[in-house]
Amino acid sequence: LEGEAPSLHGVSLTPAQATFVKEILPNCADSSAIQNLAKALEDARSVFPTVDGDKLVPAAFELFRSQAERYQERTEGTETGKLDYRDYRTEFRDHVAELKSKTAVLMQGLAGREPKVGDVSLSVEAAAYLKETVLQHARSAMSIDNLTRAVAAVGKARGGAIDGATVDDFKTIVGDYRGQWPDLKFF
Repeated sequence: LEGEAPSLHGVSLTPAQATFVKEILPNCADSSAIQNLAKALEDARSVFPTVDGDKLVPAAFELFRSQAERYQERTEGTETGKLDYRDYRTEFRDHVAELKSKTAVLMQGLAGREPKVGDVSLSVEAAAYLKETVLQHARSAMSIDNLTRAVAAVGKARGGAIDGATVDDFKTIVGDYRGQWPDLKFF
């Protein structure tokens, strides 16, 4: 977790991500607990495409961080104050399953030469904006559902496509949605 390229059991992290992991390591009961943390990071990485040499995108790490932070409260219920993270990994995997499924479908539609979400065609600019929004800010299956609904609504109102000036309309809708939680980076 130290150095220029921090990682935990092969999972590449940014320095800020590594700092969080180092903060919770003292609560690990043993090396198996650390392995469970690494597997949960792998689970988070599998939800979204990676960036910058296989590092977790912000949304993927936020999935891990938010669940791990809540899990730390369980230290009070153990004799040693240490956690094995087995149940954390199981709960985490269940938590991300639906999000992973929905994200995969969305990203597949955005990856083509002619990006499409459902029946709505997207310009390259609209697809890039939607992908960046997901990778930087999504935190749940509901986030993906709401973004997909926004695409459908704008697309339906604009003849089945989001391109040209319609991209600005779409960005405004997403911006207004995110604006409901001005203090939160992830929605």
